[in-house]
Amino acid sequence: GATGHQEAARSRGRHLATVGSIEARTRAAASRSPAAAQPGGASVPVAARAAGRAHVLACCTEYRQETAILQRSARRNGFKFHAVGIGEPWGGFSTKFLAYHRMLRELIGKKMSPDDTVVLMDAWDTVILGTVDELLEKIAEMPRDSVLCGAERVCGPNHFLVGQMEQLYPDVHTPWRYPNSGGIVASAETMERLLHGLVHDTE
Repeated sequence: GATGHQEAARSRGRHLATVGSIEARTRAAASRSPAAAQPGGASVPVAARAAGRAHVLACCTEYRQETAILQRSARRNGFKFHAVGIGEPWGGFSTKFLAYHRMLRELIGKKMSPDDTVVLMDAWDTVILGTVDELLEKIAEMPRDSVLCGAERVCGPNHFLVGQMEQLYPDVHTPWRYPNSGGIVASAETMERLLHGLVHDTE
């Protein structure tokens, strides 16, 4: 009835307000980025000079408005954006890892250098506010073959894995002991090896 339509309208309004807020913050972050001098007196954000050195891969079986916001924020901050897995049926985490692995195998050596930085991100609830240069500066001291992964205090939604993980890594001295695949950073070469292991090494 009318009440249902009114609630739906309010929900859409809240959603659009959130989207607008995210886009406003993204524009503000981009406007604060340092500029590099160009011939003729023009200037471009520092992130633009780093374009091609860092790539965002986002797995999305459905390309939603939230994915468009992530893509826009990535490009404005100097990242190359690649949506993967569009149109594929979701079969769990294996869907994500297989899609990432296929895309990296296609890109490395063609549109991506093995030394380029790769960021794997969730496609429906993330946005990029920092520049490529900021990311590269923060990970500059990482060993070449290392992987930076998001982590959580709680193992969810697969809580049944807690016992297995604690047996594998009993001496972890941090509350952030459960990896989150929604945010992983490594070189393209290292990321491809990681994904190959996740896909093919099942023991």
